[in-house]
Amino acid sequence: IKGMLDGTAPRVVRQANDPAVVLFTSGSEGTPKGVVLSHRNILANAAQALARVDANANDKVFNVLPVFHSFGLTGGMMMPVLAGIPIYMY
Repeated sequence: IKGMLDGTAPRVVRQANDPAVVLFTSGSEGTPKGVVLSHRNILANAAQALARVDANANDKVFNVLPVFHSFGLTGGMMMPVLAGIPIYMY
């Protein structure tokens, strides 16, 4: 019973504005740098993509972008995961 109850609590408590990932820019407009995205940033970006892309669980996503790329992470991986869409990573 203790194991079952322990499984319902988060292992690590996080706030929406806590850092979730660090993406690295290519430096096309200057020196390359790391950009910190919060959990809220990622969820908002995925929701925005779903608002523009007519996708549902009957679709499949083939992600050819690396997940360290901003769109590879949010549009190619997080958006489908949060919408229940199967992903095929290349």
